Amino acid sequence: IFRHKKINKSEKVLRNLLSKTVSNKYKYVGNGKYWIINFNPDFININGQKKIIELYGCYWHKCPKCKFGNKRTIDIGRIKTYKKYGYQTLIVWEHELKNLDKVKTNILKFNKK
Repeated sequence: IFRHKKINKSEKVLRNLLSKTVSNKYKYVGNGKYWIINFNPDFININGQKKIIELYGCYWHKCPKCKFGNKRTIDIGRIKTYKKYGYQTLIVWEHELKNLDKVKTNILKFNKK
């Protein structure tokens, strides 16, 4: 059973950055509001583009830069499922939030695709 979770601190930071960078294009749905099969993305484009932005916590999702181990199989399956249903996905790692200018650049590039 999925319990609706509250938006966490890192998700708030990314939500605020999205609002400033590409206002009115993404909505936080990581609280269970939107599902693709059995996966609940963090942010989804609300302007008709099939784009998802996932915020991955470095420990939980096994960030390769932070060396917490091998990538989780479920995360690989998540991205494959999104792709199967026509979605492009941008992954933002939690440690990347320390450099919001770089994250902003990545978001802008992702939205030009």
